[in-house]
Amino acid sequence: MTRFFFIILFISSILFSNNNRRSCLNHSEESRVRPERDAFILSPSGNFHIHYDIEGYNAPDLDDTNIPNGIPDYIDEVALAADNAKEIIVNQLGFLEEAKDEDEIYDIYIKNYSAGVYGYNIPDDNISGASYIEIDNAYEENMYLTSGLNTMRLTVAHEFFHAIQRAYRSSSSFGEGYFWEMSSTWIEDIIVPDGNDYIFWVEDFFEDVNQNISSTDGYSIALFGHYLMNVISNGNSNIIKKIWERYSDGGSSIDAIKYVLELDYNTSFELCWSDFCSRNYFNGEYQNMDNEIYFHIDQKDVLPIQSLNISLSNPQIINSNILIEDIFLSNQNSYNNVLRSSNLSQINFDFTPLQSSANLEGFISIVSSSGNNLNQIINIQDLNSSIYVAPDDIFYYSISSNINCFVNGNISISNQVEINLGDVNIDDEINILDIIMIVDFILNNSMNQIQFENSDINSDNIINIFDIILLIENIMSFD
Repeated sequence: MTRFFFIILFISSILFSNNNRRSCLNHSEESRVRPERDAFILSPSGNFHIHYDIEGYNAPDLDDTNIPNGIPDYIDEVALAADNAKEIIVNQLGFLEEAKDEDEIYDIYIKNYSAGVYGYNIPDDNISGASYIEIDNAYEENMYLTSGLNTMRLTVAHEFFHAIQRAYRSSSSFGEGYFWEMSSTWIEDIIVPDGNDYIFWVEDFFEDVNQNISSTDGYSIALFGHYLMNVISNGNSNIIKKIWERYSDGGSSIDAIKYVLELDYNTSFELCWSDFCSRNYFNGEYQNMDNEIYFHIDQKDVLPIQSLNISLSNPQIINSNILIEDIFLSNQNSYNNVLRSSNLSQINFDFTPLQSSANLEGFISIVSSSGNNLNQIINIQDLNSSIYVAPDDIFYYSISSNINCFVNGNISISNQVEINLGDVNIDDEINILDIIMIVDFILNNSMNQIQFENSDINSDNIINIFDIILLIENIMSFD
């Protein structure tokens, strides 16, 4: 069933990607005259005017069945969605309010857009930072990646967050749009968690995972907002707010991201970015959060990087040492590559920047051929010992730097790996520590390939209580 779902998801991404291109900031830089509509309502909170036509091309469905009040149900739903978006963004998450226009009531206009156009946030020509929103009148099925009221709700959330962003910076500078769109696409999933339109937008980044963060369209890296919130800030959205507060002081968004990560969270962008990339190789491997890899539950429904990236979908088989020369890293990207093992092997990685002031961070992602309980992500700074891979394991490496630099490296391989049943912690001794490690593996699924081989005492390719019993018997017989 999971395989079928990903086939459908892949086909949908290909079919819809060319027809559905969200570019609400590109539109917003153009001067616009506010549209005229036949009618408007005030939202229940009093914070929004919803403008709509009662006939003609831009009119919504006029059905008034669900909330019979003389107002089309769709318009009522837009008003409720807008109130909910502001309640969450401003009152619950603590972001600034939107900049006010002349009547201090935010305007949303209903329009019949062509297929694939979700909506726009458009700056007010007269008041700096003020804006208004235009959204579609139906979000009909087969015209968008998702459809219906949830698509309207997430669009309202997305575009209204652009209004909030303008309270921090009135407009985006060249090359900054990615940060605005990443933040707005992230917030739409916070406000409408079952909308999941954004999971179809990852391809712009996944197809070229080595690109600078600022070169992405922003929509495709909404998951990075979830990574920052859930991994770095322990589930607290304040990290995104702090970045916007820093960004409001001037300077670039990437500088604001780096500043907040270093000052407030004692980490670095290069570590976070390579870790984020590494975790997205396992999308779809698990169906819940009961693992050490996922940072957001929607990863179960997102395509993995390698399914959309041609260069990473056909791994080179490693049979001998590989010399890496002159890889260029900017201070905004990670370099990603992939290999596949042909034997039970011991692998060593050695990366060296040519600039002495460069700080390299990176991770090795092992997609195990023996089942996802042996999947691993290993920090290259923790490689005090070798990593071990089984035949047909696929492993990706992702490295980043704090400065622009060139990197050389060597990946060495040894196929002379000895299985020593019972020596789970690979210290050439078999004792109580090995039993403890097997128990830990059973509870937490934290073991590399050679540890697994050494733990499978009864050679049934499963680690369980029977292996522990045999190991105890072996230890007692040694005594």
